Amino acid sequence: MELDLHREILSALEYIFAGKREVKLHNDHKGMPVSFPAVILSFKDAGVVFKTNKYQLACLALEKHTFIQSDLLPSIVKARLIDMDFSHAEVILQNFSYTVSTIGKREFIRVQPPESIQAVLDHQAHKIKARVVDISEGGLGLVTIGGNIYSPGLLRRGSSVMVVLRLPGESAETFLAGAIRNLAKGSELGSYRLGIQNSPNSQAREAIARFISARKTKILAELDSLYTQLSK
Repeated sequence: MELDLHREILSALEYIFAGKREVKLHNDHKGMPVSFPAVILSFKDAGVVFKTNKYQLACLALEKHTFIQSDLLPSIVKARLIDMDFSHAEVILQNFSYTVSTIGKREFIRVQPPESIQAVLDHQAHKIKARVVDISEGGLGLVTIGGNIYSPGLLRRGSSVMVVLRLPGESAETFLAGAIRNLAKGSELGSYRLGIQNSPNSQAREAIARFISARKTKILAELDSLYTQLSK
């Protein structure tokens, strides 16, 4: 069955190649999606040769896999990196398989902070300390800090909450009203991993936009530096 699916994907990639169509490769670095076009150059026994952007190359060097998207493919395809040629911006991919990954379909850009950002989750007169693990204009991920004294049943999916935090570079605190969308036990004893969907007001939205813009610039600079090092 897997062999049949692999052949099916190869046939679709051959059709894309014959039509001189681009695909899009998707990776993720420090929470930020890295997605650039790629073209198929040739087919080899070892795999399929793609030419793509230097940022995508740097991500592939780190992750050893990528996700391929095309309107000529029925769903996102995951592929494993076999080899790469930095001098020609080429990669050889193999082990193709369909995936249900939502990568490439996110409505908002989500980034991870460079250092720990402390936050307070305000819910039903309880103030729960947490740290921010990722943030976008539409939501944020939090991990509660172990040692909080509260009932585990206090946090439920759908509960309305207020999150207070101070983003790097901002002189004032940011207040985010939202609702708990996802809830799971954290890796630390007594901690929880929360996904919060929020609808920020204009002041909070501007603060988040500034933070995300700065993180994007920093992350792309890191990938550019990595590409330079690896291509020497």
